[in-house]
Amino acid sequence: MIVEKSMIWMYGGAFNPPTIAHHNIMLAIQKKYPRDKIFVVPVGDHYNKSNLVPFHHRKAMLLEMDPSLEIVELEQHIPFQGTIHTLKYLKEKTGDDVGFVIGADQLNSIHHWIEYEKLFRDFKVMIITRPNYDMIPYEAMLKSMDCKYEVIQLSLNISSTSFRETMNEQLIHQHVLSYIKKHHLYEESHV
Repeated sequence: MIVEKSMIWMYGGAFNPPTIAHHNIMLAIQKKYPRDKIFVVPVGDHYNKSNLVPFHHRKAMLLEMDPSLEIVELEQHIPFQGTIHTLKYLKEKTGDDVGFVIGADQLNSIHHWIEYEKLFRDFKVMIITRPNYDMIPYEAMLKSMDCKYEVIQLSLNISSTSFRETMNEQLIHQHVLSYIKKHHLYEESHV
């Protein structure tokens, strides 16, 4: 009997705040690959993104959403050097095979990522579908880079931005909402 080796999936993002969609993506990966691990990598405070609440709050909200998450703080401690750098770090640190999770909407701007061709050639990619993002135009690009990828079909029309703009409490877990209210986060986003 051949036993398939488990691997680590790096799930990076701002998680500003973590939403039900973020959690459902993690659950879908765990369901498909129960032996694999998911390492959540929030971007650091120095990452160039507007309305980014401090790292310690985003980490705390992730743990409020799911206390069992494995959170990697690498990008909080060193300047962002690209997803490829974080993947190499995780591979070296753990000795395991490492892949990364990306939303289909990110494929629009992938050519701006640091060493994106090497990234897609050297690491397995799990692409999560998003409503209104067609994968077909990107499949030729991925194949031309000899990318090993798979697609998980999820129809999650939920984003951190939509929460910040609407403060729709149904987009996040109750524990995350309680944390946001307790610390008065995102109040200026919804003025």
